[in-house]
Amino acid sequence: MIKMSVRADLTAVRDQLRRLEKGMREQAIASALNRTAEMAKTAATRDITRDLNLQANYVRGRIQIRRASARSGVLEVTLSSPGKRSANLIRFAERRVTIATHRRRVKEGKTGVYVKVRKAGTWKLVPGAFIGNQGRTVFRRVGKSRLPIESLQAIDVPQAMFSDVGVANLKRAVATIFPKRMAHEIQRLVRR
Repeated sequence: MIKMSVRADLTAVRDQLRRLEKGMREQAIASALNRTAEMAKTAATRDITRDLNLQANYVRGRIQIRRASARSGVLEVTLSSPGKRSANLIRFAERRVTIATHRRRVKEGKTGVYVKVRKAGTWKLVPGAFIGNQGRTVFRRVGKSRLPIESLQAIDVPQAMFSDVGVANLKRAVATIFPKRMAHEIQRLVRR
């Protein structure tokens, strides 16, 4: 698991935070941390789906948040993406083809599994690939014979989220969001 620490400038709300009662202070911090984590998850999902040809609900499902709690005294929030570092190419496979495109491919002799990993890329034919395992996996034969076969992999959410660009975007999002959320939570508790 990759750990990331982010520091935020809270000088604007430090005096207000000191004036709150002890229980309310922890509650404000926990609420601000949790809301920041949710917003960081949204930002990470947006960044990953902007770059990779993955569906947003798949990406959201692969990012987990362990929330901070004022009751238990855990004033730490964890944003993680457990699992493998690679996903099967079926996640990037072409799902719909027009009749005209299919006919053209048959005529050219270029039928098979087409994938596009990056959104900016083009659909590419994977030579010798076929879909198996009830439509859940893209395989390729190794050698000329029927067996052995190998499953084909590409980048997945954990690898994309914790790349250099992904970590920089997360840090920037957290550093700008957390102070605003902290000020909002303090105002909310003071008004109550």
